[in-house]
Amino acid sequence: MKNIVKKIFFPNKIVGFLLFNIGFGLLIYVFLNALEDTPLAYISYLLSTYALIIFICWFIKVCKFSNSFIKKSKIFILIKKIFFL
Repeated sequence: MKNIVKKIFFPNKIVGFLLFNIGFGLLIYVFLNALEDTPLAYISYLLSTYALIIFICWFIKVCKFSNSFIKKSKIFILIKKIFFL
């Protein structure tokens, strides 16, 4: 069960990139051509929502990694010693 959820929210980078571009590209196309109540619009809404969820999950993962990386850096430790005795 955990692997299935992980694959849904963390697909590989190529699939995530394609979903992001297709979802938001379709969304732009739908709004530019005033097709808000068509089946294509609902598909684009679902794809763009899923792409946004994937992007947020990836962003949180990157922020956690960068936060731990910065806290382990020598510059951060030095600044912490100087300013926060």
